[in-house]
Amino acid sequence: MGDSMKQAAKRFCAVLRWILFLGFSIQILLGLAWVCANFAKVQNFPEVGGPLYAWLLRLFAGAPQVLYLFQIAAACLAWRRLARNVGPSGLFWRIWILLAYLTFPMLLQCHLALLPYSFVSSLILMEISFLRKSPEGQKGVTVSGICGAGVCFLCLSALLPEYVFLGLVPVVLLLPGNLRFRKKQPKRFWYPFLAAAAFLGIVLGVRTFLPHGNREENRNSVWFCIADRMAWPKLYEDSGFWSPKLQELAGGDVAWYAGESPEQMERILKPALETAVGFNQANAYYREMAAVAWRYHKGMICRQIGWDVLTYAAPAAVLQMQLAGDAYQSCSGRNYELMFMNSPRVTKYYVSYGCWWFAVAVAAALLLAAAGCVAGEWKFSPERVDWAIVFAVWMGVILCFYTLRGSGIADYKETVALSGLWPLPAFWMMGTGMPFGGSVETEGSSERKQDG
Repeated sequence: MGDSMKQAAKRFCAVLRWILFLGFSIQILLGLAWVCANFAKVQNFPEVGGPLYAWLLRLFAGAPQVLYLFQIAAACLAWRRLARNVGPSGLFWRIWILLAYLTFPMLLQCHLALLPYSFVSSLILMEISFLRKSPEGQKGVTVSGICGAGVCFLCLSALLPEYVFLGLVPVVLLLPGNLRFRKKQPKRFWYPFLAAAAFLGIVLGVRTFLPHGNREENRNSVWFCIADRMAWPKLYEDSGFWSPKLQELAGGDVAWYAGESPEQMERILKPALETAVGFNQANAYYREMAAVAWRYHKGMICRQIGWDVLTYAAPAAVLQMQLAGDAYQSCSGRNYELMFMNSPRVTKYYVSYGCWWFAVAVAAALLLAAAGCVAGEWKFSPERVDWAIVFAVWMGVILCFYTLRGSGIADYKETVALSGLWPLPAFWMMGTGMPFGGSVETEGSSERKQDG
């Protein structure tokens, strides 16, 4: 009974591998068609980002296609470094897996846009790859890895200011593990401490050169973000439950116009309060707004937070509902509109298929993992469990940061580095049994078979 069960599981695994192969192949073809229709065009996004991307835009002014090529090349390099041993080996499978990764619709939109998110997604993956074990198969980070991660972190901080903090997350997660691995190598025992000091110096340096003006006036406090997250959707409705002083300062027309859109909270409500009572007292009023909103609308707030988490973590799972108006406010509709503008028909089929295939691929990967366990094909090593924990914590920090930043402003472009990694388990588990000489090697292998 046991042998027959294993044989049935192996046959089921083979069917699932072919389903994944065919499904991702269709995605690749649609993605390449979308690239052909849009490579010579420019998506009309507003300019965002830090000084580094502004400099790149000036450098490549009039030649956006050159910048597109650099963004795609950076994504290829980052994927090659991070996932060099994922999936079947051989030149065909390396190219196929790379194309399947690049043609994830939300990720590909960023690669062909004049926005920093493509470079950010590539650099954060590069940073993680530099902080993993060395190419020689040693345990722990090397000096060259520390230097490479430092360069990635510095570029991330100059591309998007929030990565002064978010770029430190992989360092905090990975260096302690490398310290544990290095106990038997006294000569390199201090590398993690030197790396931490170097990254701290980079943080202080970047913070010095970033434009910030008057911090008390320009920054959004934690309590303002919490009030924005909880109070904005029902701001005018809840203003009747505020204290008399807060109603005098921010009620009436201020609450009405600030509640029209998420951006109005920062444009109207924040200046009205902080100009009248100062930064510290305004924070007390933000706490009051959040408390009132939570008292009367906690169910709605939890549902909206759930929608934002899905938008950031798995946009393909909810995009069709957002476009149909069945989800609450986000930037997804505007993103799709700009993606749709230059090639309506191709974009319609590409995005629709990409969203449908995302759900099918995740289900097929889960079934493949379960069937592989029954067939005895998968053995979960402690190192793989460690990496799963690292990625889970990293994803959690990124999602918390963007989700708690405010309500109604969820934008999947900001987290494409995270959402673009969903196919990784499927590629990893496709393993052997594929055509064109495909075979898979373990993560700790120091060499791969020669490409055939």
